[in-house]
Amino acid sequence: MFMVLTFFFFTQDRPLSLPVGISNLSSNGIEQLIDQHFGLLYPDYGDHTRPVLVRQARDLAVCTYHGDLERFEEGFLRPAAHIVRGLRAAYLQRTRNNLNQS
Repeated sequence: MFMVLTFFFFTQDRPLSLPVGISNLSSNGIEQLIDQHFGLLYPDYGDHTRPVLVRQARDLAVCTYHGDLERFEEGFLRPAAHIVRGLRAAYLQRTRNNLNQS
């Protein structure tokens, strides 16, 4: 869920509106996005990969995307998951080809 808060600053006689994006930066928000985009792509996801991805995602979402989870998902998670999906497919194809040649 994404909410926009607006702060008003008065300059002379009229307000200046500054929107500030606020997203659900709780662990659940980040974890759900990581699970959604990467959960099926990594072996041993829950035991080894998930904690690392969640920690890195939280840092990136806060520092680069300033907590805007919608922008983070569109600008980083979806493209990154697409790349990982392609790498995984290429690896699986190569593994199948090697098994068929043996």
